[in-house]
Amino acid sequence: MAQHAEAPVFDVETECPATWLERRLAKGLPAVTWKPMARVGRCTFTGYEVADTGRGRSLPRTGRNGRPLEGGEVSTRLNSSGYVQMDMRCDNPDCKSAHTFTVQKAVLWTFDRPRPRGMDASHLYGNPLHNWWPEGLAWETKPANEARKIDRPPPPEPANPCKNAAAGCENKVLNEGRRCEPCCANAGRDIATMLRAGARLPEAAAKYGYTSYAWPLELAKKYGAYTGTMAEAMGLPRQLKGWRKVAARLLKVT
Repeated sequence: MAQHAEAPVFDVETECPATWLERRLAKGLPAVTWKPMARVGRCTFTGYEVADTGRGRSLPRTGRNGRPLEGGEVSTRLNSSGYVQMDMRCDNPDCKSAHTFTVQKAVLWTFDRPRPRGMDASHLYGNPLHNWWPEGLAWETKPANEARKIDRPPPPEPANPCKNAAAGCENKVLNEGRRCEPCCANAGRDIATMLRAGARLPEAAAKYGYTSYAWPLELAKKYGAYTGTMAEAMGLPRQLKGWRKVAARLLKVT
């Protein structure tokens, strides 16, 4: 039977990545260990690895369009609660957009086990930026996890200018180069209007500097009530299914 890490007992006031690194090296352990990203539900992530220090990286691979992709460290960002997030694309062709994970879950899935029923990913010393395993993370019951949040640092205050600052927006955001909520809402409504008017998603996304399409489509749906699929937004031919697909093949309709 696989052995899983138990929550260590250390002085909460002194535990941090610096002490964990010192302890690892003193034991002759590597400073960081990388493993292939764990399977999540139906999805596998053969193009990615996760480190036990709370990082992710992509591997050199071939993209879905057949083009070679270079590997590199996966960028991260903070959500409104102060947790670190990152995006990964799975191998399932039915998943059209990237998956967003909190780093602590990705680390625990990869190095410990799938989330046990009734358990939460818990930061053992309260700091959501310290995503080291097994020193700083463990699966714990919800009451135990909530109890650890009492003395945790408050979520960081937005300190970076909105991406639209040059256009007059004075709001602050958590992550550099991002738009604030009102500016995202305005972009979503405009993108939805453009799509309904016949523009294709790449054109609408480029207007706001987006180089990927999942996020602008999500904005259009959330703030602009756009109801089309990714394929429709991209202007791709409608994919026939079921009896329509059979009829089209029999009639040689393209």
